[in-house]
Amino acid sequence: MKKAALLSIISLSLAASISAASTPFDQKTDRIPNVNPSVNPVVVEEDPIVTPLDTSPLFSTTLAGSTVSSNFNVAGGFGHVKVFIKNTGKSTIRAVMVHNDTKKEYFSKDIAPGSTLDWRSYTDTPQGVRGGKFTITYRAGGNIMSGEAWGLSAENNNEL
Repeated sequence: MKKAALLSIISLSLAASISAASTPFDQKTDRIPNVNPSVNPVVVEEDPIVTPLDTSPLFSTTLAGSTVSSNFNVAGGFGHVKVFIKNTGKSTIRAVMVHNDTKKEYFSKDIAPGSTLDWRSYTDTPQGVRGGKFTITYRAGGNIMSGEAWGLSAENNNEL
């Protein structure tokens, strides 16, 4: 019994001395010194905050037939637009995007068979497109089209 008590006292003494040795101690004042955070910064690792991109889908259109249109609305503040068109057919497709109220043409592009168009508004219009209703008209010169088109808008161009 005495050996067990003696062992407990020795273990406690050893633990206390290790704990005291690991704590910075100013021997002149018998106090633990203040730690300057700029000298000894504490690094706390946290999970990164992931902010979802603020985008809005505009349209998704299957290109079939000789003339097809995509009608969509760009909300105020979401004037950065991406339009993607994929031509899987045998004829060139001409795509024309127009703002319905002002009749302003934002692009008129030819997409060759087997090619794609990845248009982003900030290339031609750094401030973004005007809010409102738009139409993209797709034509294949009287031939039958095959492909797909989709668009989305965002608050900032780096979200596209």
